[in-house]
This record gives sequence, structure tokens and C-alpha cells, in this order.
Amino acid sequence: MPSFLDKVGLQAFWTRIKNRYDSRVLALETSIPGISSEVAANKNAITQLQTTDANHESDIAALEVLVERLTPYTISTLLSTNWPDGEQTINDAKIPAPDASSGSLAPDILASKAEKEAFYKAGIYLVSQAAGTVTYGCFGDIPTISIPVVIEVRRHG
Repeated sequence: MPSFLDKVGLQAFWTRIKNRYDSRVLALETSIPGISSEVAANKNAITQLQTTDANHESDIAALEVLVERLTPYTISTLLSTNWPDGEQTINDAKIPAPDASSGSLAPDILASKAEKEAFYKAGIYLVSQAAGTVTYGCFGDIPTISIPVVIEVRRHG
């Protein structure tokens, strides 16, 4: 997908081409009788194409939001330095309110053996969940290394 600067550059380029086209068409319209209706039809077709392109951009943006919302997991890290009172909170917009979902926590598939061992030795459990936030606690040893985790979210309904 083009960046904002690409879109601005393309828009400026398009405007220059359109202005040249319009000036040449105006010169032709005055020299060739009957061509103005054909030119008007071409201008109308160009306007329709521009409108369709703008609509596709909004459709693509809506689809990107939908895919993000439907992704059933989020990846985060339990930081070794962030266990006050044996609990750690993760904030992420993908975490819905508990009445709308349930979920689970597991070490990321790319976690090292040491990170996985630290995860399981910690005996991590769910303390609380709210929209955009989830807190985990430890029954066992508080991890001394950071652990990459996957928070799976199963939406109800």
C-alpha cells in the first residue's frame, strides 16, 4: 500500500497530467467541431475512476481493521523487571472485556528453552481481565528473564 508521501506525489503528478490534458483538450475543442461531447464523456469516465479508487481505499482500510479485530491472538512479553507483588499487567487493545471472550497464555513458539522453563516454573495464572488489559500472577518462581508470550483470545458470540 503506498505511503502518504507516495499518495501526495501521485496526486501532484496526476494533477499536472490532468491540467495538461485539459489545456490540450480546450485547444482541440475550439478547432474540431463536435468533439466536445466526446471530451465530456472522457472527463466523466475519469471522474468515475477517481471516485472508484477512493472507494477502494476506504474498503481496504475497513478490511484491515476487520482483520486486526478478528486476529485471535496478540503477542507480548512478560518482563523480568515488571513483577511487583508477583503480578504483571499487559495492556493491548486486542484484549476484549471478559464477558466477550476467554483466552489462554502460552510461551511464544520462538521462546528459548530457558524462557519456556521460566514460564512453567512461574506457574502463571490469570488474575484479572478488562477491555484492553490483562493481569497475570505467579504461583511459583518469579521469572528472572523476560518471556515472549502469546495471549490467545476466543471471542464469544
